[in-house]
Amino acid sequence: MKKLLLIISLFALTANAQYTKLFDFSTTDGYFPYGSLVSDGTYLYGVTFQGGTGNYGTVFKLKTDGTGYTVLHHFLGGTDGGNSRSSLIYDGAFLYGTTATTVFKLKTDGTNYSVLHNFTGSPDGSVSYSSLYNDGTYLYGTCVSGGSVTANPGGTVFKIKPDGTNYLTIHSFTANGVMLSTPSTPYAGVTSDGTYLYGTLFFGDQISGHMASIYKLMPDGSNFSTISCSNSTYTGVAPQGDLTYDGTYLYGTLTQGGAFNEGALFKVKPDGSGLTKLFDFNYNNNNNGLSPVGSLVIVGNYLYGLTYASTIYRIKPDGTGFMVLYNFSGSNGDTPYGSLISDGTYLYGMTNSGGTNNKGVIFKYNFTTVGSNELKPDNYRDKNFKIYPNPVTDVLRIESENQNITEGLEYKLFTIVGQVVVSAKVKEHNMPTINLKELPTGIYFIRFNYKGQLVTKKIIKE
Repeated sequence: MKKLLLIISLFALTANAQYTKLFDFSTTDGYFPYGSLVSDGTYLYGVTFQGGTGNYGTVFKLKTDGTGYTVLHHFLGGTDGGNSRSSLIYDGAFLYGTTATTVFKLKTDGTNYSVLHNFTGSPDGSVSYSSLYNDGTYLYGTCVSGGSVTANPGGTVFKIKPDGTNYLTIHSFTANGVMLSTPSTPYAGVTSDGTYLYGTLFFGDQISGHMASIYKLMPDGSNFSTISCSNSTYTGVAPQGDLTYDGTYLYGTLTQGGAFNEGALFKVKPDGSGLTKLFDFNYNNNNNGLSPVGSLVIVGNYLYGLTYASTIYRIKPDGTGFMVLYNFSGSNGDTPYGSLISDGTYLYGMTNSGGTNNKGVIFKYNFTTVGSNELKPDNYRDKNFKIYPNPVTDVLRIESENQNITEGLEYKLFTIVGQVVVSAKVKEHNMPTINLKELPTGIYFIRFNYKGQLVTKKIIKE
């Protein structure tokens, strides 16, 4: 089961035609959010790093029209947890997340708050910055320190069942100085290609020249290996965002390094081949952003992301077409730390500072009004494909009005954070059906590829 986020619009227009500030955080509401938003289709949910009753942050919700802001939980520190830097995930019944010291869950009305695990350092790790990944049986996450390594522990990858049982450290990293010889310290969470789990390590391997590394391992912790995501052509370092998988490549961000030492974007295949630098950020000369901290999201023909200083940007998967869409400043928000998500019309996110109270904001950005209409889902050749029922509960059916568009047709189903759920190729002349019963509710996108012609459609899973 994949991470699934659904964000719906709020109000409060700014001077920019595409950009809308949705909400200003305050001391009582919680403030300084580091993650992204999630929704059950009616309410938006998120986590703040500070503020609230104990100043350890909050879990909040608000209606999609911007009313009804409610703090669901005030973190109290200690065994209750606090200072969360993660995003929530939702499985249709509970919200799940991590704080610096805990794994927790609660219902969407704020009841049944439960700490599933308190990190102890050894052997289970300590200080989690990651969001969780749900494969339908276990929740997976990471800690930046601690573990079972006796000398110089460098963090862990863990798994736990949604009821809090069966906590297991599936890998412990060794910290060998700062970027010396042993990659360590997973700031980000994990993603999956359906077989392996993949994540990034903040400290790379200076001796081999692999200054930034991806690790991969099976869900039981076996077959661990690392993949370089920097090479002699460019040296990027310090990845902090989750990887995004499109069925062929893993895409990621590097907060430092690159040609101008201001961060870079890359892609690489899961087997380690095809490593490609997509872009070098150059804030001082080109004002295109600095330090892409979060993850990339795939929408239509582009990847979208945020830089900490302080832009929304887009780029094509081959590295062309880079464009800054928005520059944050002052009352409209500043220093976004998390990642974007999309509902097919808007990009949504939060900033870590700025806004009326200088404590961060929630925003949306209408990317379909930028450039040509190729950005819009359902934008061309739509009549060739029919998907039904939509909204869908169990089985999605696909038909083509053009009987010639069958054999050779490829399709991929994405979550709104850009992760591939299904990837397949049509055989013979049978249009597919896709079983979505086990997926959580929310928004997905299906992208058809017929001989290079792309069509993207939005699906609502109920």
